[in-house]
Order: sequence, then structure tokens, then C-alpha cells
Amino acid sequence: MTDEPSAIDPPRPAGAQPADYVRSVLDRAHEAFIAIDAGGFVIDWNRQAERTFGWTREEAVGRVLAHLIIPERDRDAHLRGLEHYTETGEAPILDRRLEMTAIDRAGREFAVEVTISADPTPDIPRFYAFLHDISERKRGERVLRAQNAVAHVFVEAQSTADAARGLLAELGAAMDWEFGAWWSPDEAGEMLVCRSVWSREPTATAEFEDITLALELPRGLALPGRAWETGEPAWTADLAADKRFPRAQAAGRAGLHASLCVPLLQGPQFHGAIEYFGHQSFEPDESTRQIHGAIATQITGFPLTHIAEHSEVSAATLCRLRRRSRGGRPTVDLG
Repeated sequence: MTDEPSAIDPPRPAGAQPADYVRSVLDRAHEAFIAIDAGGFVIDWNRQAERTFGWTREEAVGRVLAHLIIPERDRDAHLRGLEHYTETGEAPILDRRLEMTAIDRAGREFAVEVTISADPTPDIPRFYAFLHDISERKRGERVLRAQNAVAHVFVEAQSTADAARGLLAELGAAMDWEFGAWWSPDEAGEMLVCRSVWSREPTATAEFEDITLALELPRGLALPGRAWETGEPAWTADLAADKRFPRAQAAGRAGLHASLCVPLLQGPQFHGAIEYFGHQSFEPDESTRQIHGAIATQITGFPLTHIAEHSEVSAATLCRLRRRSRGGRPTVDLG
């Protein structure tokens, strides 16, 4: 046996101690490295973890990992998993490549790919994780799914009503939205009315759906009205804080917190808008707006002028809903 390094070992700086060498390797790694003890407290945190999550090593070490990078809804499951491992020595997530949702210091949620291993020393359980941000890859996958979904709807649709319903559902599901609405001008061209809706969880959004279907929006009011006025996408990062959003209270009761609305244009002609809502408060980045804009352009290849005429919501149904909503023509606040 020999203490000489093998030909494949990376060179160790002269005089470097093993711990210093490991620290140097970890801090040069392209993946975030995090180590925690059996109680879930951070015991190591490399430079890529600082860049990925926004917390410095000094800030992170000694704090509970769940409070730093795990969404609140997932924290109980994380802690139960730690307890189960310390009691049984079993954890199905170990030594596997997994996709999970993480949060950074600013509260932004994003997808990560992670591999977790455990220290084999039974009396001092420790866990080591290498993670990297895969949000760009997931965004690309969503775009591809959305484009394929739109193309499939156009091929399969037997009517423009089928196309409207199918597009709302397929695009909403592909882009991870919770609720969608299709708006177009009324016969007089003076107000926007909702022609069709889609919901991932219809029971949870039933009230919000009724209010949306009963609403009439003038140019410039709410996101569809703003998209009509400007011909550009409009969004709200936090519906509760947006005083110009007329359905804020009902949206909050449905657990909807952010929205994006994209106009449907054929040249300069405005034919309507698609509006989507999500559970998380966020401001869509440029790429997200571009994605929806590109898909909206693809949608405008369909004969949009006929969708309002054949929409699933009849004029009689709309009138009934509007009468039921505070007895008149609700154009402002139905919260």
C-alpha cells in the first residue's frame, strides 16, 4: 500500500489539511451542498448554496433547514421524514435523484433536483444533499407541453366552442395554473364578458367562477380590460394588494393570489384575452410572459371571431348570472 495519490485524484494544495481540502472542493462545486443533523439544523452550506438560496453560510449554519429552503406546506412532511429515519434508519428518498420544490430567501419558489445521502454512523445521523436549480429546464418542458396541447386542441376541436374550452384547460394545466377565463367583447364592442372558464379544482373556485362569469369589464379595468387597452400582457403579482383588481376578496377565498392576462390579437384587432390565476404570489418574469405571448400568437391562427358566438356560456346564462350578482350589471367590485 502507498500513501501516494492516484493519477485520477485532484491535486491537493501543498500543506493543505484534509478538512481544508474538502472545504475548498465543496466551495468550488457547481451544485449547492447542504448538510444537516438529525434535528434538521444546518451544519454546512457551500458557496453555491449561498448563490442559489440567498442565505450566507454564516446565516444558514445553525438554523433549521425547513425554515430556509422548504415551502411552508411541505415542512411537516420533511420533519416527519427526519423523525422516521432516526427511529427506523429507513428513508425511501435517500441515494435517489429527486425533483422537489424549494424557496429562496425572497420567497421565490423554484424546482430543484436533489440527491440526499445519510452518514452511515448510526449514533450521529447526518444528511448530505447536493441540489441544483432546474427551473429553466422545467420551464422549457412546460412550454413544450403547452405548445403541443394547443396544437392538439386545434386538431381535435369540432367547433370553436370546443376550441375555447380545450385551450383554457390544456394550456392552464400545462403551465401549472389553477383557474382560467376566456374574455371577449360583447356585441356592442363596449364591454368584455367572460365566455368560458376552467378550474383545476372546481369546488374550491365555484364562487370565484360565478363572479367571473357575471362580470362585465370596460376597457382599462382589471387585467382583461388593461390587456384590451394596451394590447400587451398584464399581470398582478399579489391580488390582495392590487386595488385595481375587482375580484380580490373572492380570489383570496379561493386561494388565488397571482394572475396573468394575455391579449388575443390578429394584427391590430383585439379579439379577446385569456386570463390565468395561480396559488402563489409571484411576478411573472420576462420568459414567462414571452411564453404566454407566443402561445397566444399560436391561438390567433384559429378563427377567433366565432368563439364568442359559439361559446359554452349562452347569453341567457350570462344575463341570469349578472342578475344574481347584486341585482344589476356588475362592472366593478364583486369581491
